[in-house]
Amino acid sequence: MQEIDFQEIIRLLGPNAGNGLIWNIFIYLIFILTFITMLLQGDKALMTTIISASGLLLCVIDKLVIFDPREFGTLVIHAGMFLFPALVAGMTRDTKSRPPAIFASIIGAVYFFLFWLLLQR
Repeated sequence: MQEIDFQEIIRLLGPNAGNGLIWNIFIYLIFILTFITMLLQGDKALMTTIISASGLLLCVIDKLVIFDPREFGTLVIHAGMFLFPALVAGMTRDTKSRPPAIFASIIGAVYFFLFWLLLQR
């Protein structure tokens, strides 16, 4: 079994690791907007909070480069990174959390399609 190296995890979460700086900026923007969306959810909105947290988890998994960029797992992670904020934008009752969710979904869709077009095909 492989040993967990926390220094490597911290290095991978930094801005200079992974595929390239532009892809890292996309991931950071999606993460920040999804995090803002999650914080703006109401007290009774458990389902939308869980979906937002799942979107955050997908951003972290993508940043840690768990899968090779050409694998199917990467495609699924990127699809979730733009579908989960869209689901939250459609399901939420709090109107103040809708704009960051929509922006996160749009940026996630651009990231998904550009990454697929340039690196996964």
